[in-house]
Amino acid sequence: MNALQAKEASGEIDVFYMDESSFSVDGCIPYAWQPQGKTLELPANTTGRVNVIGLVSRQGESYFHTVETTVTSSVVAEAMAAFIRSRSMDKLTVVIMDNAPTHRKAERENQATWLLGHVWVWFLPPYSPGLNLI
Repeated sequence: MNALQAKEASGEIDVFYMDESSFSVDGCIPYAWQPQGKTLELPANTTGRVNVIGLVSRQGESYFHTVETTVTSSVVAEAMAAFIRSRSMDKLTVVIMDNAPTHRKAERENQATWLLGHVWVWFLPPYSPGLNLI
């Protein structure tokens, strides 16, 4: 990671950090107080959820892709394709992401296309969310 940041600092490459999150205007509290012996059922999911895939650089550049569907490897691939189209890729851009199965599958299935767009993916070591700046 230090080598990537050094190449970024010298201007050789661009580095972006990617992850996703979801938002909803309805709070989701899947638990409640209930009388002893009686079970209350509460919905665990709410409607109107928006998922956001974000990419940010240490220089403050950002790109966000929103969907109202579940984030799958296809959605990650779609977000990466849109990210590539949104930038003039005159030098290599390294996208750092965690080891989520959707990220791994998207990279495996789209690696050649992403490399043609001057994007290379670097996966964080397992269980190291503190290294992902986003």
